[in-house]
Parts: sequence; structure tokens; C-alpha cells
Amino acid sequence: MITNFKKYNESIKSLLVGPTKEETWIYLMNGKLKGLITSIPDSPEDFFNKIKEGCSKMGEDEYGIYWGKNGIKLFQQNSKKGYLRVSHKYVWSVFENIYGLNYNETKLFIMDQLVEDTNWMGLTPRNIGII
Repeated sequence: MITNFKKYNESIKSLLVGPTKEETWIYLMNGKLKGLITSIPDSPEDFFNKIKEGCSKMGEDEYGIYWGKNGIKLFQQNSKKGYLRVSHKYVWSVFENIYGLNYNETKLFIMDQLVEDTNWMGLTPRNIGII
């Protein structure tokens, strides 16, 4: 009876903990990030730098300029209004699911990274949102 209780307790604990960082990364790599990045970067800074690396202008419309790579739109820039929108599917969700940042932390992190790297897209946004 005690053995069954221990097994039950272990299975409940595993459900409460949820997927590991590695399990989440494998899920993302098999779907959303396939072809963009090949391994889990150690830090959010490394991830953001790898995502930015190789980005190019993909198009423009009345909403702004789209930047991305491998045919995937990652950013939408509107210089007139001073904002940058970041892909939730490919970028934002990684900060939340892999690095444990909440919405405001992610927003501030991306803003700080772009302020430090003013050469990237020539953009220092006043606001950051999600596309």
C-alpha cells in the first residue's frame, strides 16, 4: 500500500512541475523555431543575438517594415510611431517559456537590447509589442 502511495505521489509531482526547459525547447525546435536556431542559448541575450543575426528586410506595408529570416517574419518596425512588434510565436514565447520572463520583463529586456545595439535596424523603439 505504501509503495502505491509513493508511486502516486511521484506521478502527481511530475504533473505539477510541468515540462523541463529541455522538453519545452524540443517542442519549439520541432515546430516554431525549426531552422532558426539549433541549440538552447545559455542566456536571453544569446538567444536574442542569434535571432537578430542574419535578419533582413522582408517587406513593407502601411503598418511598417517586416524583418526576418528563412522566410519567417520576426519583427515589424514602424519608425514613424517609434514602435517595434516582436513575433510572439517565434521570439516572445521563448523568453516566457524558456527563460521565465513575464510580459513586462520581456518588453524591457528587448528594449534594453536594442538600446545597446543602436546599429540594428537603426531603431531605438519607444514601445514594444507583440505580433
